[in-house]
Amino acid sequence: MKYIIYKVGTGRIVSMLNASDTDDHEIARLTIAGTNDNVEDDRFVDYLPYEGNEDISDATHYLIDGQLMSKTPFPPFGYGNGTVSRIPEWTMVRWPDGEETIETDGFVEFSSNVSMTIQLTMFHTIYLEKTVEAEYVV
Repeated sequence: MKYIIYKVGTGRIVSMLNASDTDDHEIARLTIAGTNDNVEDDRFVDYLPYEGNEDISDATHYLIDGQLMSKTPFPPFGYGNGTVSRIPEWTMVRWPDGEETIETDGFVEFSSNVSMTIQLTMFHTIYLEKTVEAEYVV
């Protein structure tokens, strides 16, 4: 039996746990806090028994209302000079310098004293990771 360990509020998968005893749900309960360093507070984490053979990870799946869901591609973004818009709320954006920001207003923007193209990587609980190129022209 496998157990999917996930964050209750967001549905983000934290880890998978393989248990040899298929009837022992207590294994999952006892392992939640120590399974993954990304679990900041185990009061907000739960588990779901999983009997399928599909590879499950945070990169490809999430949970909503106790149901395992496959991530889908991001909706189309809008592009302007130094902007990317139509970004879904709560998207994490990784900038070229490694900085990560959580976007809640639907867009990011940047400027420069020279024309340039940068790559931004977008992460969201329900969408597949996507890297986009944004251009700024002086």
